[in-house]
Amino acid sequence: MKSIKYFLILGIITMSTFVNAQVNSPGTIYVGAGFGGTLCGGNLKTERYGRSQSSGCLGAGVNFGLKAQYSFSDKFSAGIYFKKGVTGYANTAENYEWNKLTSKTIIYGVEAKYYLFNKRKILLSLGPQFGLVSSNDGIELGDGVESFDGYEEDGSSKGFNYGLNFGLNLFWSQHIGMFVDVGLNGVSLKGDLDKVYKYEYRISGIGVAAGIGIIAKFGGTPPPPPRE
Repeated sequence: MKSIKYFLILGIITMSTFVNAQVNSPGTIYVGAGFGGTLCGGNLKTERYGRSQSSGCLGAGVNFGLKAQYSFSDKFSAGIYFKKGVTGYANTAENYEWNKLTSKTIIYGVEAKYYLFNKRKILLSLGPQFGLVSSNDGIELGDGVESFDGYEEDGSSKGFNYGLNFGLNLFWSQHIGMFVDVGLNGVSLKGDLDKVYKYEYRISGIGVAAGIGIIAKFGGTPPPPPRE
């Protein structure tokens, strides 16, 4: 009977350690890759020969990204990310100087995460991000620019993006798992058309972004051994 009692006590201690063991600890490194998408609403403002107009727009985009994080404590980590993608914007007004815009972007940014839940195999986090954007754009000019009506002109723009994301990391093993990110993301760009003299434009938008991918983790502080 005593041996059975000791066996049960040892099992309870072991299971308690297994269930409550933390995924994230100081020194943990995360590396991930995945795909994402965005739906947004925004505004495009054009400036031509001292005359400016603005119009609402709706946008949708896809991207591929890489990210890495380093954990400074059980609750906090920070890192970098890279995204390459394309977003299409459609004008919501009639008889305006542009019909649609296609933005091919490259983003380099930094982000921080605060961990709301940190147990074995599951991480829940919330945190901000900020990145610098470089974009090659194509604008289909409309009725407002008769000489270019129906033609797409090339442009280039630069600016920044920002966001607040909620993240879930689910690990299948000690080192490999998946991530899901959902949040609010915004962008602000300023550019000009390459072949149209003094034609400048500004793109601003905010919307919902989501991403999914594979994540790996390395290092970290090992958990303390169970008490005897």
